[in-house]
Order: sequence, then structure tokens, then C-alpha cells
Amino acid sequence: MTLKTVAALSLVLTSALGAQPTVVTSAPSGSTVITFNSLTHGDVVTNQFAGLGVTISGGAYSAGSNYFAAFFGDGFQVANFDSNCFDFSCSALTFTFSQPISFFGLNVVSNANIFLQDGNGSVGFAAPQTTPPVFAAFTDATSFTSVTVSADNNHAFIFDNLSFTPITSTPEPSSMALLGTGLFGLVPMLRRRFKK
Repeated sequence: MTLKTVAALSLVLTSALGAQPTVVTSAPSGSTVITFNSLTHGDVVTNQFAGLGVTISGGAYSAGSNYFAAFFGDGFQVANFDSNCFDFSCSALTFTFSQPISFFGLNVVSNANIFLQDGNGSVGFAAPQTTPPVFAAFTDATSFTSVTVSADNNHAFIFDNLSFTPITSTPEPSSMALLGTGLFGLVPMLRRRFKK
């Protein structure tokens, strides 16, 4: 292994270890989007979307349509207040994914800053009670399987249109090169065997 190869490998490992969430302004094409419109008023959100690869845990987050629609413009959203908590006693919410993802986002309204955290760090967003809601989203160079959403001082928040992008398994170029080299090495051996 040359010094140049070692330096390049060290740079790649350092980049992977130092991965941090990066704020983005839109969902990548092919993302899964959950609108929560299939729920009814008062449904506590937990595993209703497990078939799409995500479960939700934390406080008592329930579907509602009352005044929330004024912010989002569609049927149902999910909130962590609406008699489930007082404004300063709302707990964080955790989204757990059945397979690794590379992107996470949601539309959110609050009277506090909102934080999205994966295993590598967190990103924050001001989420005022305005129309349209804030699109709080990030990507990460390192895949992740859970995201925790929280607000300053345990404030309440409303969210809708959860978006995420599962990572699809594709062969690494180096693995394919190794396989090709191995197959190429078999050709002379097979030629010798059939000449005899």
C-alpha cells in the first residue's frame, strides 16, 4: 500500500466519521411521503405507518384537523398538544425506520425552535406559527435509522407531510471490480484445463 493510498483512505474514513446532518430545502425525488390524511381525529400516532417503514414513539401525538388545517391546507396533521400536554410539558418524538435512510423532512409549525437529531448530530429550525409551515429537513452522509424531533423548552408543535428516503442496496464499485478481477483470473486457468 503506497503512502498516497493510505492518505486517501484516511481522508475517506475521517469524512465518514465526521459526518453531520446537512439542512436541505426540498425532498429528493423518490422519497416516501406520509400525509396522515388516512387517520381520524384523535388517533394517537404510533405504528399505523409501519408498512411504509416507519413507527413513531414518544409523547401522546394525535391526529387532528381543527385549526391545524389553517396552517397546512389539507385534512389531518399530527400535534403533541390538543389536550395531550400543556405547552411547556410536551415530550420529544422519535421516528424509527425499518431500514437505513439518508433524508428526513417534515412540515412543522410551533412557537419555538424545532430540532431534528440523528446519531451524528442535530439541526435546528425556527418554526413560527405562519402559513406555509416550515419545511424542516436534512440529509446525512452516514445512513441513520431514527430521528428525534423536539422543540425548545418542551414546546408543542404540529407536523405534517413526513418525508424520508430509504437507502437502496447497490453493489459497491470496489466489490464489482474485485469480482471482475477474480473472474478474469479464472479465464487462463480454464483455458489450460480445456487444452489438456
